[in-house]
Amino acid sequence: MKLYKLLENKKKRIKHLWKTKEYALFYDKKDWLLKFPNVSKDVLETNDDFKIIQANILILSLLNKNKIEKRAKKYLTLSDEEKNNYDIYHDLPYFVSKEGEVIYIPCFPKALNMIYAKDAMKLNEPPYDALKKDFVASLIDPFDEYGFQIYDSLFSRLLKVGEKDEVAFFYHVDFANIYVINDQGRLDVKISLFDKYMHHINKNGMVERIKPIIDAYNQNDKKALVDALLTQDLISGRMHHLIYKKERKFKRNQFRIKGTK
Repeated sequence: MKLYKLLENKKKRIKHLWKTKEYALFYDKKDWLLKFPNVSKDVLETNDDFKIIQANILILSLLNKNKIEKRAKKYLTLSDEEKNNYDIYHDLPYFVSKEGEVIYIPCFPKALNMIYAKDAMKLNEPPYDALKKDFVASLIDPFDEYGFQIYDSLFSRLLKVGEKDEVAFFYHVDFANIYVINDQGRLDVKISLFDKYMHHINKNGMVERIKPIIDAYNQNDKKALVDALLTQDLISGRMHHLIYKKERKFKRNQFRIKGTK
């Protein structure tokens, strides 16, 4: 039985994808993704929520790049008094690496990030001024580089709710999903919460309610996970029954297949 796919198929659409802040950013700036060699045009039309989360990390990276370059140029036109009160990095999302480095452009190598984060005036001079237009060759995959840590930053709206070994667990308020992300920055599992049979959706105290699900997942105990989803009011009784019904049917079919050998 494909539990996670069943949860996704029966999910209640609490908030339509296109009404979320994630989608608004994605829809407005998605053409920027074409600058990344490894991003296919298919992504521009995606309705996959996790792909949109990843896409927005890339988009925010390039937004930061543009803002830092423009602010560094503006800095040259300011008076000495204005320069004292001018913060190039005001309101920009950032990420702190394991080494303690502040990363404003995770899709750039660390060496270039050092320039953008600590010596932005160099962006007004050769050779760094060429990066304003000619930067595609400098792009890296931030998910490969930083793993699940990039999601635990201001580049993401995900809330980290747990970590064990080489995976981390995140919750997204609007999408109402738990994402299990590995240390390569890729999605292992999506656990969809709140099914279409639920009349009332309670989102209070989600962090504590999710913990039993994480514990069961880490113990590789599917029964405990399904039962915890019910006791924590994250699926309905009808959905709980449906899961076990399909599980019993799956086991019967497996028995029949084995019996014919």
